[in-house]
Amino acid sequence: MTKIQISQINTQEQWRQLEPAWNPLVQNESSPSFFLTYEWLRAWAESFLSASQKLCILAFHENENLIGLAPFVITRKKKGPFRFREISFIGAPQAGSDYLNVIIKKGREKSVAEALYHYLQNKGASQWDVLSLTDIPAESLFLLHFINSIENQGRYYQIRLSAYCPVVKIPTDYDTYFAGLSKSWKKKFKQDVRVLHRDYKAAHKTYEGKDAKERLPAFFDFYNKKSAWPGGGSQKMLYKYADRFNDNIPVQIDFLEADGRTVAALLHLKYKTCLSMYLMAVDKDFNPRLSLGNLLVGMCIKNAAHAGYTCYDFLKGDESYKFHWANHGCRTLKLAFWENHPLPKTLALTRMLENVGKILLR
Repeated sequence: MTKIQISQINTQEQWRQLEPAWNPLVQNESSPSFFLTYEWLRAWAESFLSASQKLCILAFHENENLIGLAPFVITRKKKGPFRFREISFIGAPQAGSDYLNVIIKKGREKSVAEALYHYLQNKGASQWDVLSLTDIPAESLFLLHFINSIENQGRYYQIRLSAYCPVVKIPTDYDTYFAGLSKSWKKKFKQDVRVLHRDYKAAHKTYEGKDAKERLPAFFDFYNKKSAWPGGGSQKMLYKYADRFNDNIPVQIDFLEADGRTVAALLHLKYKTCLSMYLMAVDKDFNPRLSLGNLLVGMCIKNAAHAGYTCYDFLKGDESYKFHWANHGCRTLKLAFWENHPLPKTLALTRMLENVGKILLR
């Protein structure tokens, strides 16, 4: 078998040279995600990369063909008296990148995972102390094979739950999906729709592409006024992200208006046939009897079905309304792994003792 060649990218200029091949590899992934795209990760790095961090992107080539990318960043951290270097994914934790992974050509997951493990244990061993990878899809084949590599060497690691993302798998017939919702939920939704249109001049407006880009300021103006979580970091990143596109930005913005006044707004991320709900804000002072956010979500799911989307992803969050609409879900995991030196071993032991304390004291 041809040996896999691994190159390390540490500068923005080196990263730019990978742009033509990046997204085609994401599309050839077994679990492709919006959050792995070149534009999203570059926008994140431009918005959040700090002085204590440096890029450590690993590119895996075989016969000069790109078959894998590990979009890593190394962060200098301190915990108590310990100073250490942590490898994590570009895209975490800021801005809510919900599905992160090592990007691998379909069918080559085992080879790349094993190559990455050996690289971290040998040539790259002097650069890190802790590997902390979050929001990896539970079904990730990379994760499966990387853990196998760790276990084959008899090493210690931890897997923890990261997040749960409620999802609507949209059938070709929307009415079939809606009929499957709970009786009380359907009744409440239909009632709110009737009241909204009876008492107000209501409008649901959707903007895509160039129009969505132009409506970003209006969305964030409303979001920052009405949301309990001001979107400063997300706003900065979304503008940088939008600047990477001309008229085809893969974002959809939806507004719900009543008597010409915006009462709810949603910002969606688009990838292939999946529409993901990224940010939402609601005017809670406008008719508290109406579930405005729920109304807009229902309208968006219906429009998504008619537009040919097969998936509506609520992304991470355990808000109850999401589970009323969802008929599926995606679990993500956290992987922690320590280098084979005294300091990382001490950090691993500290983590283990913290868990023992929870068992004994709670």
